[in-house]
Amino acid sequence: MFFLLSKLADFFAQPLFWFFFLQIGVLLFAKPKSLKKWLWLNLAGFYLLANDFISNAAMRAWALPPTPLTELQGNFDICIVLGGFTILDQPPKDRVFLNQAADRMMHALLLYRRGRVGKLLVSGGSGMIEGSNESEAGNAARVLRLAQVPKADLLLETKSKNTHENALFCKQMLDSLGLGKARILVVTSAFHTPRAARCFAKVGLPATFFSTDLRSHPARITLPVLLLPNLEALSRWDVLLHEWVGYAAYMLQGYI
Repeated sequence: MFFLLSKLADFFAQPLFWFFFLQIGVLLFAKPKSLKKWLWLNLAGFYLLANDFISNAAMRAWALPPTPLTELQGNFDICIVLGGFTILDQPPKDRVFLNQAADRMMHALLLYRRGRVGKLLVSGGSGMIEGSNESEAGNAARVLRLAQVPKADLLLETKSKNTHENALFCKQMLDSLGLGKARILVVTSAFHTPRAARCFAKVGLPATFFSTDLRSHPARITLPVLLLPNLEALSRWDVLLHEWVGYAAYMLQGYI
């Protein structure tokens, strides 16, 4: 039930959803004399949501900055890669399709190739409301095997549907393998790190977090950034609202 409710909350938190229904409400219920004022207010609201400078600053304030490889302290026994970077049920089935979060896997592979991590543990089930025969971890394994990661260095957790279950099932797996005391690095998106870190701490699995999949850029103060609407800005708010709603829901549920 929590999984279904979280998906619904995510849908209703989308900024374009609220903006669309606000327009409908204004057109249906605003008095003719105040209609012009409301339309200008809506236009101003849209401009603020589509402002690159504002959304970029909000994302940078929330997300954990990436750690330069030279500043990563020591090596790690296990690198946990959180799912969310493959597209499930996408035909044709003769390949794996990746989304914008593919940095999660690619940067984990980079760490593995440089000898900074010993084994890769990919965590992710279907993550879909309706059942699926595919899993995030299974799809990732196909790509990592193409990258010649040996089976002996590849662990798969294929049941989790959300971040809480990522942490819980990874801990159960590592404990069952006698790896509960291993030095662990978790790779996930920068915007996702605050919630993921709290989830792993809650289940008692100490880990260092390695941020990737940045959705922001270095602060720039230029006329295009300050004045021109930007669709990427709307996308950032979509990501941030998803995380904020998820963070609040996890607090209420006792997951963090």
